[in-house]
Amino acid sequence: MNRLVLFLAILFWTNNILCAEPAEVHVLARGPIIQLVRRSQLPCKCGIDANQEACTAFVGERLTCQCEQSHTSWRISARAQFIPVMYVLGVDFVSHERDHIKDIDESLRGYLTLLSTLQFDSADSCQRKVTTEVTRFHMTMDEFKEDSNVRRHPNYRRRLVPQTDSFRPGW
Repeated sequence: MNRLVLFLAILFWTNNILCAEPAEVHVLARGPIIQLVRRSQLPCKCGIDANQEACTAFVGERLTCQCEQSHTSWRISARAQFIPVMYVLGVDFVSHERDHIKDIDESLRGYLTLLSTLQFDSADSCQRKVTTEVTRFHMTMDEFKEDSNVRRHPNYRRRLVPQTDSFRPGW
């Protein structure tokens, strides 16, 4: 089943409703910073085996949210940031790593758009959601990275166990 459809079904099931217009999405992605490395340095830099030619680490991952009143309900205004740091054996691998960065950026923008469409009956319920999403933001980003690896590397096997304890659009 399409993950977006599944998310929307869960959203309606939990009595959250979608507002007509999402807030503007703000993603700050600096860089990328590109570092040429030796093959022997890749496992230390990226936690992968030495058969890889490149990887991208994402540093400075941060989600900031606030609840804003919108007519008779409350909604989330969110901003996210990350800094991609590429570790490559040569310039031939930069294009592929840029594709991963693009995947992460697109997933993050979709996630923020969905967050901004949620409506809450009170400031407290909105703030509880904000706290949950900010707390688990690194896990959310890890899921986006896993999804990009699965998409770009046909033989890649997922390393993460899916989280079911809170809302996740799950790209």
